[in-house]
Amino acid sequence: MELHETEVKVPAPVTAETVVHSLREVIKFLFFVRQQMPCSYDDLKSSLLAAVGAEALGLPATEEVGADSRVEVQGAEGARAAPAPAARPRATSRERLAVKFFRELDALLGCLTPELLQTLRPTEVALFFGSSSLRPREIFSFALEQLPAPYATHCSVPSAERVVANAARRVIRECIPTVASCPPAASAMTAFLMVKAPCRALSDSGAGAGA
Repeated sequence: MELHETEVKVPAPVTAETVVHSLREVIKFLFFVRQQMPCSYDDLKSSLLAAVGAEALGLPATEEVGADSRVEVQGAEGARAAPAPAARPRATSRERLAVKFFRELDALLGCLTPELLQTLRPTEVALFFGSSSLRPREIFSFALEQLPAPYATHCSVPSAERVVANAARRVIRECIPTVASCPPAASAMTAFLMVKAPCRALSDSGAGAGA
């Protein structure tokens, strides 16, 4: 297995939210460029929302395509509900497989949270591709030891959200040369997300392991 390394700088202020969002976006990017999904995450999400709806994807109804148009209409006779959207055709087997994949990928991404970073202070996050986590064919590892401790405080304001989004795009750009130097990707593989944290952090948090 070849080893490729690059140094990626996370723009200040380094908050747990910035790091988590950047990791999630890089993982989505890796799934696409390593040919583990046929299109980008956002394109897949948009097409599935249009085909099967938000509920089938386990997403809130506000994610639904055209959700903003289904509001009450105020007229001379008072408020009335806007017409309900037409019923969708039954999902095809291909769409059901895509929904299953999307939900599993979303569950994997959901394992990375600001609370996890703040509580366990992981030193490494790794994405494995292969038939088994014990014998991966590809490993993409992100070392977090150099990040500041504690993380900066995150403010939920539009300007801060833009900083988080821009930081993720910058991290992806800095990863592109390293990923491009990797050999061609293998066929479809299983993905495993591994988080390495100090033993003391695990015991202090009361976290346990489960199968």
